[in-house]
Amino acid sequence: MIGPSIPAPLSRRRRIAYASGNLGKSAQWNTVEFVYLYFLVDAVGLSPIQAGLVIVLPLLWDGLCAPLIGLLVDRYLPARLGYRGLLVIGAPLSAAAFIALFAAPMAAPDAIGLILAVGLAFRTAYSFVDIPHNAMLMALTEDTRERSRLAAWRFAFSAAGSIAISLLAARWLLSGTGGGMWFAGAVSILYLLVMAAAAWRSACSRVSTSVRRRRTCRSSSTA
Repeated sequence: MIGPSIPAPLSRRRRIAYASGNLGKSAQWNTVEFVYLYFLVDAVGLSPIQAGLVIVLPLLWDGLCAPLIGLLVDRYLPARLGYRGLLVIGAPLSAAAFIALFAAPMAAPDAIGLILAVGLAFRTAYSFVDIPHNAMLMALTEDTRERSRLAAWRFAFSAAGSIAISLLAARWLLSGTGGGMWFAGAVSILYLLVMAAAAWRSACSRVSTSVRRRRTCRSSSTA
């Protein structure tokens, strides 16, 4: 009896291309987590209460919208669009919203509603990229060992992004509002480059066979 075939391992280039997306996501996420509050208070001049609301309310929204986006991706993602299509559409939106996080407070520091709306938009756009990119790990290969290798590469790139932001962001952003805009633009360019690599070189435009099988089983059980 012939046993089940073992999927061929992914090339190192494909592993790096996919995992490099975590470098861009980490750079965006950790910029907001580490220094955005200080930027709003020290560089823009918001009160601590105002800055806290601008930070906390989008985080609460993120906790609500992320599961909804995951449900949409898991159950209703068109086969022609796929995970790659969501990255191609979502990455520019997330990059633009990230720049707006810094542009809006500098342009209208008294417009708290506008600053809050930009924060909500960024969290939504970020999730539209983060969730399908994470799901691509399961679709790239069905080999559990290969998935473990991909996860290790992802963690390495995430750590690199965290270290880089920790060392550079605070000094750059708080050096002045102009510095903050230049930094936001640089992070967005890096983000777009690595997400383009993840979408293109990963070559995973559709969900894997196992994911399609689970969808079919759910459809049959609900019929």
